[in-house]
Amino acid sequence: MDTSESDIAGAVQKDFHHNGVNQLPKVDNLSTNDPEDQDSNEFSNDVEDETESLTSTFDPVIELNEELQAGYKILTDLMAYAMKHVNWPFMESVETTDPTLFETYKLKIAKPMWLKLMKEKFETHQYSSITDFVSDFRLMLENCYHFNGPDHLISKRAVKLEMMLEQKLALLSREIREKTSIAATSGERHTDHGGLRRRPKSLVPHNSSLLMTQLREEQIQRKKDRRRKMILDRRAEREALAQEIHEWEETVLFRGKKEHMKAMWEIPQIGLFLVLLQEPLNIGEVMHFELERSFVMPRESTTLARIMTSLLSTPFQRVKFDKKSVMPYKVWESKLRYKLQVWFKMYADAGYVKEKVCLKLGIDEQFFDVMGAKNPLEKRKYHELSLYRKVWILKSLCDYCLHMQESLRDLIELQPFEDQRELVLGTDASGQRYIHFPQFCGADVRVYRQAAIKYPKIEIKPDPFDSKRKFPFVYKPPPVKKKKLSPIKKKSSPVPSPVKISPLDSPQRTRPSRLRQANSIIMTPS
Repeated sequence: MDTSESDIAGAVQKDFHHNGVNQLPKVDNLSTNDPEDQDSNEFSNDVEDETESLTSTFDPVIELNEELQAGYKILTDLMAYAMKHVNWPFMESVETTDPTLFETYKLKIAKPMWLKLMKEKFETHQYSSITDFVSDFRLMLENCYHFNGPDHLISKRAVKLEMMLEQKLALLSREIREKTSIAATSGERHTDHGGLRRRPKSLVPHNSSLLMTQLREEQIQRKKDRRRKMILDRRAEREALAQEIHEWEETVLFRGKKEHMKAMWEIPQIGLFLVLLQEPLNIGEVMHFELERSFVMPRESTTLARIMTSLLSTPFQRVKFDKKSVMPYKVWESKLRYKLQVWFKMYADAGYVKEKVCLKLGIDEQFFDVMGAKNPLEKRKYHELSLYRKVWILKSLCDYCLHMQESLRDLIELQPFEDQRELVLGTDASGQRYIHFPQFCGADVRVYRQAAIKYPKIEIKPDPFDSKRKFPFVYKPPPVKKKKLSPIKKKSSPVPSPVKISPLDSPQRTRPSRLRQANSIIMTPS
């Protein structure tokens, strides 16, 4: 044995002789270096010391009535060491447990409450009834819900603590239980319903506590308010962005072309054509302002690319279109140049006679007046042309497709007549009509003014025979001459010549039998 072991053995033997009993050093067989176990030991020691000191000075059986004794019993049960996994966040005040958090805690919670304070109120006789105790207990839970939120870990422990409280309150007598209701503890007037009623099995809510439900409703309302505010802010941002785009279009993009566009009747005609045939052309909805913008910047416009891709393709190819198969500007511009070359070649072969070529292509005769005798896309590209020429090229291409493809005409005829025409809003005193196209204008309302149609004046030359005629002139038809009808002579029928019958022939009958006919054929001389 070493010297250290001999010293320890001597010390133990000395203690044995001194106390007269076997005193061994206290060793916890289950102790580890885990700080949680050390904290639990310290917590148990503190609770035992406090209970020993309080029980020596305070006796609830003598100093409290039956009602308060029931409340004190519930409080001590919930503060027991066995309930440490639930009650540990609520034993002390926030000021003592976390002083740094207490400054924020005071801003949200007006009246703090904790378990030891409630026990102190019992001992100092500050509670006059069990209603005051339950009110403070629920105040503590409500403070936890409001400060931490419904989904926090401590709030979930508070829910368990509240469920235990409600279970213990449900075991009380009827008179005491009525004083612990939510209406009584919240200060509301309690209405007693007459008649007998059965004792409830449990007062614990099936999903969560009433305080938690109220807090969740407030949280949902705050989320709704935040979402509504976000929607209003986004709407304001979109309106501001739309206003900036509108100002940019007016000052930079159009550059005075807006007034010129308002006077062009070809643009609404193109828009009405595209709206009526948006499904067979597979181009989607085309709004009026997008169509106007596409003529100003044709290279960057995806709307014009979709339109040109559909019009320059066959009906079989249009069915397979999607957003990824749209032709780029260089592709559809080259195809458009080739198509116009074919048109102008036909125009030159016809001797520059517009009527003959336009009737064959189905386009307006004004097309060649606008374009001239040669193809304008030979020297310039589409985006370099004037606005008037760009509009007329697209309009003529729409007319050409409508003339050449009978399926498009049939689909337009199947649609209601009201959708095929403009909406006449009225006329003014000078005879000008105001028309609107609700099919494709959308929110961008456009009202067009159509000038009054001037009918040509027809000059009627005077008749030189007017002086010889008698007025009022009444037309009398010439008399009809009656012709004498000669009697119809009946033609005399010729007398039939007598038929010689040979003795070998059988007598004639109206319907001889087949056997007699065969005999007559055989007996006739050749």
